[in-house]
Amino acid sequence: GDETLWWVYNDRGNIHTESDGKEIGMEIRAQYFAFSTNDELNNMTFGNYALINRSTYTLQDCYFGV
Repeated sequence: GDETLWWVYNDRGNIHTESDGKEIGMEIRAQYFAFSTNDELNNMTFGNYALINRSTYTLQDCYFGV
């Protein structure tokens, strides 16, 4: 794209004070991009997420919200 934003975040390394949740070892890689055009694409933003399990166990029956 003509403009791209990307970031990586995970649930390790900090205390989850709001949820008191336990870390599960997930890494999320996010990317958003847009094109500078003279048509409908000029008003659109595209997103992409990659979820990577960095733990040593298999996650089953999981839900993720974006």
